[in-house]
Amino acid sequence: MSRPIDALLGNIDPLTGLRRGMIGGNASYMQSPVKVSALPQMGNNPAFNENVTMRSGNNIPVRPMNNAGVIQNTAFKNKPTLLTNPNVNQTNTGLLGSSFNDPRSVGNFALASNLLQNSGYSTTPKTTGEIIGAGMGAYMKGRMAQEDRLNAKSQNSLKNQLEMAKYLNQVQKMKLDLQKTGKDDAKTKFTQEKDLRKEFTGLAKPFRETITNFDKAFAFASKKNPTGASDIALVFSFMKALDPRSVVRENEQATTENAGGVPAYVRNAWNKISTGQKFDPKVRAEILDASRSLVLGQLQSQRDLENEYKGYADRNKLDFNNVYTSLLPKSGKYLNPIKVQTDAEAEEKLKVGQYYILPNNIIGVIE
Repeated sequence: MSRPIDALLGNIDPLTGLRRGMIGGNASYMQSPVKVSALPQMGNNPAFNENVTMRSGNNIPVRPMNNAGVIQNTAFKNKPTLLTNPNVNQTNTGLLGSSFNDPRSVGNFALASNLLQNSGYSTTPKTTGEIIGAGMGAYMKGRMAQEDRLNAKSQNSLKNQLEMAKYLNQVQKMKLDLQKTGKDDAKTKFTQEKDLRKEFTGLAKPFRETITNFDKAFAFASKKNPTGASDIALVFSFMKALDPRSVVRENEQATTENAGGVPAYVRNAWNKISTGQKFDPKVRAEILDASRSLVLGQLQSQRDLENEYKGYADRNKLDFNNVYTSLLPKSGKYLNPIKVQTDAEAEEKLKVGQYYILPNNIIGVIE
């Protein structure tokens, strides 16, 4: 009786099918031509099949195997089945598919269904060939239908991917357009604000010069210890506020030709202090009051101008703060005193340095 190990070790006579040297089929009298000093074992131990020698003493070549009993570094051949994982890199051949959605699987289902239908009772006899032929036709029809469905699904998926890519491109284009539009809008806005500011500055220039010269006159008239020089500067600032184009200089007399619309009492005072004399406090107060009236007469025009350009800015969605800076006096200043009924009310409500005006038009300041 031969054993599988005998075939592996080459002890089987191919002519008789028996172990070499057997007499009468009894192997107990014959010595095995192969001497085995160690048996192979499963596992990853590199020495699992060493020390296996032939009777001659030569080692049997080592052929390491993996845990599955397959010789290491050799191709693993596996036939595809219906339950084979489709994610495994295997080539599926034959009639069976890799999954239930495989066209071959669907074709086989159609084939089986057709064969079952044709194998039942029928009043019209059918030959085996007809039944097989109908089954093969059902297989091809079912397979081709499934292939068409999968192709349509694949095409639809590709179409969806293309539509998504197109949509993403459109979104990206919209973002770029918005960025470009934002930059263009900012540039346009800056240009519009710049142009409006230039127009406003030109139109407000006379009032700006008037208010600047008034501030100088107010500073000289408010000095606690005035001098002849400060009085000269006071009159000079007043005349410049009255007529910014005036060419009257501090070292010459104020005549009718070079003093423009300066009141007579101011011209007389100017000619008087040109000799080194000082003004009476009453004259300073009169000059300051005349300067204040001059500015107040232009306030409404300046207020209308600022409101006009604020409207331009608002209607064009521009920042009016970038178009103009208001030249109107703030509340509590000498040109815009806060109205109160009594000095006591002013002392109670106002801060130091703020000006107020009483019902009799007398202006005071909190010190």
